[in-house]
Amino acid sequence: MTRWRINTPAEVNAMRSVIIVLSILLAAGTLFAADFIVLSEDQQAVIVYPNVSEGETEKAWQDLAKYLKLSTGRDFTAIPEREYQPAMGLPIYVGMSGPVKRELGIERYGLDRDAYVVIVREDAVMLAGASPWSDYWAVCQFLEDHVGVRWLIPGPLGEDVPSRDSIVVPEMRQIYSPAILSRLWSGVQYAGDWSLRQRIHARYAFHHNLINIFPRELFDEHPEYFPLHGDVRYQPGENDHGWQPCMSDPGGIEHAANAAREYFAANPRAESFSYGINDGHGYCDCEGCLAIHEPMEEWHGFSGERSVQYYTWLNAIA
Repeated sequence: MTRWRINTPAEVNAMRSVIIVLSILLAAGTLFAADFIVLSEDQQAVIVYPNVSEGETEKAWQDLAKYLKLSTGRDFTAIPEREYQPAMGLPIYVGMSGPVKRELGIERYGLDRDAYVVIVREDAVMLAGASPWSDYWAVCQFLEDHVGVRWLIPGPLGEDVPSRDSIVVPEMRQIYSPAILSRLWSGVQYAGDWSLRQRIHARYAFHHNLINIFPRELFDEHPEYFPLHGDVRYQPGENDHGWQPCMSDPGGIEHAANAAREYFAANPRAESFSYGINDGHGYCDCEGCLAIHEPMEEWHGFSGERSVQYYTWLNAIA
């Protein structure tokens, strides 16, 4: 049998005291929470950007000022880091300025180049990424989460900016890293800023590119780089995609490898180089190419007719 114990008056009073103290502490915690005031009746933040800002970083602080004004009707000052003074107002840092670098420390060196941070302290907001475009995404995240801005479809019809008299943001510190490293679909370039705001960014080149690696103008000097169709060395016409280079010629293999070397030298931030085949067939039928050609069993309507030949060629380039 369960026995119920009746508390004495002294015990009841002690419990009441504990409850009152806990309530006071909870209220104090709420009262002194480290909120950042973007805009209130008597306070307005200042946008601070790196002394050198370009590309998406420049667009980031410009759009932050633009959408804060669309939401609040107030003009927000935006100044370079070297001109900022605390008396101007609390800072919203956009991009990897000095204070952001100090806040992140060595942690910033481990960020994926598509990653970005949103840091809110009582005395500052920090919106920055590991690249200019991720600087912009940090601003998008802030506008979406704390102002309520939405870009639902491309164009002004898909834009929604709620009206606000004040904006107060709670303390937070979040690193946003992509779950999918390369994000792209065909036609994305036609959506302009909307695609950028959706964090669409391709990292791995895969498009048809052999026509650029082996331009038709190269034929006169190196016809051996081009395919043998029957007994005839094929000379591509203008805008002709219906052919593939010879995939067994040693000189052609070296030429293809050099194309990637030159590309990475000219684009040190690039992560990949495309050896995507031309948009058609027209594979080489020379003795060397046929020697590495191994027909494959059909799979869901795809024959993989020249796959072994192609991937053997890629391995030779690598």
